[in-house]
Amino acid sequence: MKEDILKLQRKIALESEGFFSATEDNIAKNNSLEFLIETPKSFLFGEEQYPTVFKKAACYAFFIIKNHVFFDGNKRTGTKSSLLFLKLNGWTLKETVTYNDIVQLALGIACNELDFEDIVIFFESNSIKLK
Repeated sequence: MKEDILKLQRKIALESEGFFSATEDNIAKNNSLEFLIETPKSFLFGEEQYPTVFKKAACYAFFIIKNHVFFDGNKRTGTKSSLLFLKLNGWTLKETVTYNDIVQLALGIACNELDFEDIVIFFESNSIKLK
């Protein structure tokens, strides 16, 4: 998933003419990226911390946006990484979900208006299994 996230981030930064540091893959905080990659599959006392696909997807949006992993484009990268993770695991958003819904999700995370469980609920409520 790390390479997928880096590809997404590079595309986002270049398309938006945002800041992009090619020598560092635009990573502002490498430790945060490594933490992000390991978090969705983490265990504590033998229990999976994020046992559902929706909790794992929420990790990508929440931790990329909150930890400012990249120099630029964290909200877009966080939400698109979550959506990619869902797709890779057989899920997609319902057709009723709008671009504005996604923007509000990202802004809600960034402005501390949504917590982790709110993101999980968003994905649970707005996702359907791919056919």
